[in-house]
Amino acid sequence: MTVLAEDLMAGVFCNRDEYLPKLQDSLAKFFPDMPLIIIRHTGTITDGYISMIDAFEKSGKRFQLWMDDDIIILNPDIIEHAFQLLISQKYAAVIAHMTYKTAALTTPYDASLLVPPLAPRLEKVLMGYFMLVDGWRVKDIKPDTNLPYPNISVETDYGLAIQATGYEFGIIADYVYHQNKKDSNTKDMYLKTNEYLESKWGQFFKNNVVYDGYLLNLPLTKT
Repeated sequence: MTVLAEDLMAGVFCNRDEYLPKLQDSLAKFFPDMPLIIIRHTGTITDGYISMIDAFEKSGKRFQLWMDDDIIILNPDIIEHAFQLLISQKYAAVIAHMTYKTAALTTPYDASLLVPPLAPRLEKVLMGYFMLVDGWRVKDIKPDTNLPYPNISVETDYGLAIQATGYEFGIIADYVYHQNKKDSNTKDMYLKTNEYLESKWGQFFKNNVVYDGYLLNLPLTKT
């Protein structure tokens, strides 16, 4: 892995135990020497973000690899590819694609299986299940503790705050497995969150949050 990885700290926060061991196994397989912070807490996603940012800053490492506890890393080149895009384009962060298909766990890794055209490119929204962040570029940017529902849109708002400083994001042509789980948030909760974000960010929100057909074409605000 690139020499930049020497200035990398990985981290995950969670309030459950059932998924984390599989992530740890995949990290041990591909990145056995990568330092990893694990934060177990009983709070919200916003609480987890605040704790994780604090831990990253205390580590003194420039680069931060955020991961959800319920993903599984599938290929050994994903971090290298993320670094290449992050540095070459001077992005603030780089994310990866993900798949819910369990077949990805038993078949050879093949990024060409993702829907074409697939190439490293500009992205508009942060998705925190796998994101490599340049801590120098996002310094002093914190999660919004006034979000109406602190488990919804934490990354969306955090990403908008980063973009408001002039930085951009990228997405690599790689994917991780992500556990598919039932969404306990209601449509009304998403509507109120979107109203809050539109009030806070105005046209900037509409210009920088992509639509994916989720909940009758509501902006993508889920974490």
